[in-house]
Amino acid sequence: IYQFVNSFFNKKLKPAGKNPWDARTLEWTLSSPVKEYNFSRTPIIKARDQAWENNYGSKENHSEKEPLDDHGVHMPDRSWWPLVTALGLFGLCLGMLFHRNIDPSGELVRNYTVAIAGGAVMVFGIIMWALEGPGGYHLFPKEEEE
Repeated sequence: IYQFVNSFFNKKLKPAGKNPWDARTLEWTLSSPVKEYNFSRTPIIKARDQAWENNYGSKENHSEKEPLDDHGVHMPDRSWWPLVTALGLFGLCLGMLFHRNIDPSGELVRNYTVAIAGGAVMVFGIIMWALEGPGGYHLFPKEEEE
């Protein structure tokens, strides 16, 4: 609790920059907060721990970037179908967890109605999501600062 309160109210603390703990993977080489498209040009990977290789490895293992082109970064359209699919999956799981019930006579009754309805909503959401079409839009970010 002390650490949280100290970090929250201490005005002397500065935000950590890119890769504050010298991590090995490429996501730590991006600025924070991360842009919605991550990389403006896709890096060409030559080693398993590419960020580490870029900092400490030999020159031949340093990454390069794809050539600059004019198509930009493709971003998907906003869609409600992933939410519908997730709600259907939630209903399916809820129905499978609580499908057993004991009726007043003391018998165990299995009722899969909620699970079937949730599964149907989930499948419907997946189908509609798949049939949505390519859509989307393109961003044309400036060249990243190295």
